[in-house]
Amino acid sequence: RRYGHFLHRTIVVGAEPSKSEIVDMLDRDPVAGFTVVDVVDEPAADVDDAGLDEWLDEVMTRIALEDADTVAVASSPALGQRVVQRLAWRLEGPRVDLLVAPSIGDVAGPRVSMRMAADLPLLHLDEPHLTGPKRAIKRSLDILFGVGLFILFLPFLIVGGIGTKLTSRGPIFYTQERVGRGGQLIRVLKLRTMRVGADQEREAIIGLPDGDIAARYKADPRITGFGRFLRRWSIDEMPQVVNVVWGSMSLVGPRPVLVDELPLFGDADHRRHLTKPGLTGLWQVSGRKSVDWEERMRLDLDYVEHWSPALDLVIVAKTVKAVLVGDGAY
Repeated sequence: RRYGHFLHRTIVVGAEPSKSEIVDMLDRDPVAGFTVVDVVDEPAADVDDAGLDEWLDEVMTRIALEDADTVAVASSPALGQRVVQRLAWRLEGPRVDLLVAPSIGDVAGPRVSMRMAADLPLLHLDEPHLTGPKRAIKRSLDILFGVGLFILFLPFLIVGGIGTKLTSRGPIFYTQERVGRGGQLIRVLKLRTMRVGADQEREAIIGLPDGDIAARYKADPRITGFGRFLRRWSIDEMPQVVNVVWGSMSLVGPRPVLVDELPLFGDADHRRHLTKPGLTGLWQVSGRKSVDWEERMRLDLDYVEHWSPALDLVIVAKTVKAVLVGDGAY
């Protein structure tokens, strides 16, 4: 399916923006097996029976022209029970599958279940909890990989520490207050990559015009020459395996943010902190610092919604590749 084989030829029915959202989501997941071949606007909200029949005829014509075998209906007030039921009746003869998309998206499959009330199907959504066996599995992986990575990183940390001490004045390590799980503050350990007193200059960097915060940090004059080398290969973040072993961070998760960055997340902030912040995460393997701020937030929320041990292992594998090629780092 990833290579375009054995796909369901799908027609999407609805109005904007729901129609485009469904098309985008189906395109983002080729493994699901749907390829959108056409889109049809919904009927008028007050359509009479004659108008509805004309609209249904148009849908059936599009199905025949595109040789479609699936119709996906977007959530919309105009596509209520009467319209969807009539559409379902029309599709029974040609044996075309009918899919009705709810008004929610980006929810992991295991969190969704169906309930019936009389003849009304209702979707039940569980909260994304990381408790019990799931938390035990994740913590076990953190300890196992954290200890192993500390041993692996030790030579790089020694070289990085010596280089930091020889090339700039100040301490080797740098601790910074970040936001952890549940909004609690944690101290994150890093190799120092900026000149001493850089924290007092941060407001000036954020206040620079043009571009988002990530773009402004890219040309940050506070970073030392050796510090840029450490950042390019992510050596500066290697001490955070200590945070992972201690338990304040996880190997994989949303990156820990600064307290004064929280307003940038708005209502989404509390969801990022349903799990521990991570040494690496989805946006780090999606371009790392070259990913813009809005995309970072979306990827962090996607991780919280869809977490699984398998996803963590995939992210770890992709992180190794990203670090080896210096992808998106600065």
